[in-house]
Amino acid sequence: YGRCGEHLPAEVSINAYLVHTGSQLVLVDTGAGRLFGERGGGELAEAIEQAGYSVDQIGTVLLTHVHADHSGGLTIDGQRVFENTVVHVAEAERQHWFSAEDEANAPAHRQHSFPQGRASLAPYIEAGRLKAFSGRTELLPGITAIPAPGHTPGHTLYELHSAGQRLVVWGDIV
Repeated sequence: YGRCGEHLPAEVSINAYLVHTGSQLVLVDTGAGRLFGERGGGELAEAIEQAGYSVDQIGTVLLTHVHADHSGGLTIDGQRVFENTVVHVAEAERQHWFSAEDEANAPAHRQHSFPQGRASLAPYIEAGRLKAFSGRTELLPGITAIPAPGHTPGHTLYELHSAGQRLVVWGDIV
């Protein structure tokens, strides 16, 4: 796919996962929001409503990483979409997207990702609703963060386990 604002030559899918833990709703990734234009995956809130929920019911967002197609749906026009939500992201990921050095050293075609990432996270940081974690960590009962750096410095998998079964959710590692 192309950079934000460029014509996308092929249709792409952007995935987010809504999990009901029995006590709260957890969303893994948020899609691109409006960052990729009209056909860029900004239908997350509507999809959540079609599933019978609202964004106000989501207590936790887990980010696999901060690329726009995974975190862009956190905000619209600089405002938090998920008012009642705590966003969890790996500390290495948070540090990377706020590092002037990392931005300056990024390839030219990737430098636009840094202000996008900061814009997605900043309203949650300002509201005290961003929690960074390090290493393999159980974030909620039955949900464990597993470091998978490479695609980005803090890329994370999430293992969900319940009743003897497990599901591993990832962002862009394939």
